[in-house]
Amino acid sequence: MSKKIISILSLILIVTFTFSGTALAATSDEWFVNYAKGVPEGSTNPVDYLSVGYYSGGYVAKCTKINGSTDRMVKITSSSAGGMNTVTITTTGTTPSWKMRSSTTGNVSFKVTASGNLSCASTGLIRINN
Repeated sequence: MSKKIISILSLILIVTFTFSGTALAATSDEWFVNYAKGVPEGSTNPVDYLSVGYYSGGYVAKCTKINGSTDRMVKITSSSAGGMNTVTITTTGTTPSWKMRSSTTGNVSFKVTASGNLSCASTGLIRINN
């Protein structure tokens, strides 16, 4: 076979395998939220949206940093997969695991919101509980 035919066949195989594979759902996603009272809209990001693959074993959140006013907190909610109870974080560490109220497939969306009387900044992640 000529080099041109081999190149074309190789390209066809690469394209076929690239687009035929199933994308794996993420097992974790990170947040960064920053709230400051009175700061112009758009200069902070008090809300972050995360997406993690559905896992019947539930999820945990790990807060790696949180600081701000004494009433600072991060709330995690989800309307995906039947919803969940709100998880409230006020200190660093890992939360107890929680599960969605009903099962589903695909990705579960989470909303992470920072709040406080004056300020709150936080980083962390949500991961499947395994």
